Amino acid sequence: MFTRPHSGKTTKTSNAAVDESTNVVYLDIIRELVKGRQSDSLSRSQHVSPPRSPRKKIPSIAEFLLDLDVQIGPEGYYIGLTQAFEAEEIAVDTIPFLTDQQFINFGVTILGRQLRLRAEAEKYCRRK
Repeated sequence: MFTRPHSGKTTKTSNAAVDESTNVVYLDIIRELVKGRQSDSLSRSQHVSPPRSPRKKIPSIAEFLLDLDVQIGPEGYYIGLTQAFEAEEIAVDTIPFLTDQQFINFGVTILGRQLRLRAEAEKYCRRK
């Protein structure tokens, strides 16, 4: 292999010497890149919010209300709302848009239960 030293002359050098010096340069570059990535990932990991969970498959209104009964209770309360919600064709992903008065019309008069229904249903809503 030929190299051109600073004098401008072309001289013949051994392939082993050139390969070795090239490897040293590449190793230095790789070390710097790795150090930069490690420091980037450390600084990013301190400021990254938790990943969003993927949107869940939307259950039927009956499945949703039964699940609330099992998880939160009181037992039988939420599933008792199924007929009223189905009669008005309310789907799980539309619950967060119900007004307080609409909840009252459905028989959900306790504010905490209205909030719980909205919060749980929100998990199935599309996010931008």
